[in-house]
Amino acid sequence: MRGLLIGMCLVVMAGCGKQEEPPVKLYEHEREQLKKAKEVEGTLLQADQAQRKAMEEQDGNTP
Repeated sequence: MRGLLIGMCLVVMAGCGKQEEPPVKLYEHEREQLKKAKEVEGTLLQADQAQRKAMEEQDGNTP
């Protein structure tokens, strides 16, 4: 009787092992929006630098 109880406990414990879970996709939409915003920021900074350089060249104040 005791052996049967121990055997059943082992079977139940073996069934409670770690199971693979699919990766969680929390805030995926927000991460995509942040990535796009950073890309736009880089583009705006490049345009700002080009505009400043053009203004300096027009004024003749190039270093």
